[in-house]
Amino acid sequence: MNKSLFNKIVKEVKKEIDGRWSDVRYEELDTSKFKYPGDTSIRINHNVPKSSIKSDWHVQIDYNKTDEDGKTRPVKERSAGFYYSVTLNNGDRIFRSVFAFPKYDSSEYNLITTVNVNNKTVAEFTRVVDTEDIDGKISKEIGQDFYRAIFVS
Repeated sequence: MNKSLFNKIVKEVKKEIDGRWSDVRYEELDTSKFKYPGDTSIRINHNVPKSSIKSDWHVQIDYNKTDEDGKTRPVKERSAGFYYSVTLNNGDRIFRSVFAFPKYDSSEYNLITTVNVNNKTVAEFTRVVDTEDIDGKISKEIGQDFYRAIFVS
């Protein structure tokens, strides 16, 4: 995944979030002291009163440019991670991770999703998303596709 595609996905996911939620804060994290300082990390926070169905939620989006050895990966091997967490009023904690890995020689990405409730894995699945329309341009559905993967599944 190249950085411009990552930025487009983030921009379109933000549009989807802003169209559905209020009181959302976006923050690009300073990764200079992270294990992989060349990577990008964005945190999205939403806080609402405890009387709501969902008390608050957080999403972190990471652009994984660096491999485990600290070396820069080739663009075609770069991925993105989306981490969603929410604590419900009944105290249940839900954590969902979505990893977007490119399918080689394709505009398609495997979205590998794991859902945990109270630290127990309750679901694991993979979905394929095409990032391009038939004319080769960035898909108009890209924001919806990634929003659904993060929040809905």
